[in-house]
Amino acid sequence: MDRYQAMATFVQVVESGSFSGAARLLNVGQPAVSKTIAQLENRL
Repeated sequence: MDRYQAMATFVQVVESGSFSGAARLLNVGQPAVSKTIAQLENRL
């Protein structure tokens, strides 16, 4: 996943207030959102 998409996922988490809410909006599973955020944290 590229950095832009990971940042967009992060923004969705913040705006929705939860990983589950972001997952629903992004049409992916909650574990995928968690993994994306963890990878972003490691990069930063």
